[in-house]
Amino acid sequence: MSRRTEDIDDDPTFVPAEERVLGLDRRTFGLAGAVVVLFLVAVLVLPAVDGAVARNDVTTDGEVLWLAGRGALTVQAPGGWELNGIRPADGLAVDVPSSTRLDKEGVRVQIKVAAFDGDAAALMDRVGDLNDRQDDPLGIGGIRQRIDDATVGAGTPAVVEVYTGLDRKAVVVTWIETLPSGQKVGVEATVVGDADAVAAQLPSVLAMLDSSAVGPATSGAAS
Repeated sequence: MSRRTEDIDDDPTFVPAEERVLGLDRRTFGLAGAVVVLFLVAVLVLPAVDGAVARNDVTTDGEVLWLAGRGALTVQAPGGWELNGIRPADGLAVDVPSSTRLDKEGVRVQIKVAAFDGDAAALMDRVGDLNDRQDDPLGIGGIRQRIDDATVGAGTPAVVEVYTGLDRKAVVVTWIETLPSGQKVGVEATVVGDADAVAAQLPSVLAMLDSSAVGPATSGAAS
């Protein structure tokens, strides 16, 4: 049965012949093209960029990381960790407070440096109080054990707290350093993740923390 012209004019789904190509409404080509471009970017471009960034940001064994200034406070990283931090080659002074993060196989290591006038135990108390107020930000919800007689670097006193849950574990280490500029800073290192993964990675992480060293005074050191 034929359709009357007035019926066609009133039909919002009718596409005039001059607007059709191979039976498709060519007025939708622009939107369809934009969708295709976004799809290609999501599928091809972004993974390629992510892969390049990941390769460029993976640590090599023993490479130096700047935690403050231009080498005013450093550690030597274990190899194979994705880094969000500063290398000497980056040429950037690290202002205090600072945060350096490494990730590997579900384990996160975060090293924070900030001005602090107390000792390592007082800093750990502050960290513990903050964790308690934030209702278990580490996601552990288990037993908390404290070790007060640890050291890092060249015998610098440190305090360690271990949080153990059903399937997750966290280790927090605090210590105090005096930078070449004379600024006293507290260092908080947190290792958190799946309990088995943390246990596997902990020796290399503790070796990194034990490599903590205060460097020579430089014009770029944090003040």
